[in-house]
Amino acid sequence: MRRSIILFLAILALLLMIAGCKQGPQNDNISGQPKPAAGTPAAPAAQPANQTQQNATVSPVEQLIVTPKANETANATAGGNETPEAEEPQAPQIKEGMNLTVHFINVRHGDSVFIVSPNNGTMLIDGGFTNQGGPLMHYLRDNGLKEGYFDVMMASNSDPYHIGGLGAVLFNMALVGEILHNGITSDEQYYAAFDQFSKQKGKPTVVSKDRTVNLDENMQIQLIVPYVDGYFNKTEDNSIVTKITYGDVSILLMSDCTKACEDKIMGRDLKADIIKIADYGSNESTSLTLINEVKPKVAILSIGEFNEFSVPDSGLLKRLMENNIDILRTDVNGSIIVTSDGRGYSIKTEK
Repeated sequence: MRRSIILFLAILALLLMIAGCKQGPQNDNISGQPKPAAGTPAAPAAQPANQTQQNATVSPVEQLIVTPKANETANATAGGNETPEAEEPQAPQIKEGMNLTVHFINVRHGDSVFIVSPNNGTMLIDGGFTNQGGPLMHYLRDNGLKEGYFDVMMASNSDPYHIGGLGAVLFNMALVGEILHNGITSDEQYYAAFDQFSKQKGKPTVVSKDRTVNLDENMQIQLIVPYVDGYFNKTEDNSIVTKITYGDVSILLMSDCTKACEDKIMGRDLKADIIKIADYGSNESTSLTLINEVKPKVAILSIGEFNEFSVPDSGLLKRLMENNIDILRTDVNGSIIVTSDGRGYSIKTEK
């Protein structure tokens, strides 16, 4: 009897195990949703919370993000390793209705150039000899100088006929935004005044290599330095050459740059419509090589009437005339004013 009960329980346990294996797993619906009846189409899967229902509608911003740029697509086709070429910087744009004005001031034997930009920025390059400081200030006040302020002042070299009058101009200024010079000093009185007042009215900066002057976003002023490898023995050849460009019009100011200086700056872009002749028109200035490089239409000489230096040199004048270059002179014409709208220029003389 006892054996019969044990045998019955063993058979019953075996039958229950077989029935469990046929039924299979009970948790195959991992989505947590009711399982559809047989023959009923399955419901679409639920969209994630951050995904829109209409994927075909993409905003312009999204489209820009997901679409490769044209040049990237081209590079991918070509191999994908090429770097797109950098765009060249755009030249300053002409400001309609606004002019550049450049004054070649009659300071007798000496140099002084006053620039008023299209946006009324002001720059004075050189100031003539010491005794010209007073007359120079009167001229500047009558011709666009902001009361008590220059944006930029530059001594193109340390010669007294360039830097001498700047001391008096600085004395009359409240502030100068930028003061530039070539770094050559002197123990002479004319230099002491420039040195003293430049430190009081601004921050003197040595121009040691080619650079630009940020006077006006609508024009370019380039400073060309011949002494980058060391100063020359001759004062004149340590001159900072200045190229002014507004639109299609360029003016080249040669300061006192003579033969050694000319040779050093060859290879730069010196082409200009107007050239201010170097060194008051001495026989060492403005070689035929330079003339062919610049190709100017007009030459301006800043010299004193009946001067004792025998300038301008007759050979220089001959070179200019043989190349059909018009000549203007402060000893004959007085102060000379060039006005440009960026497309052309006009010239007015004092006499």
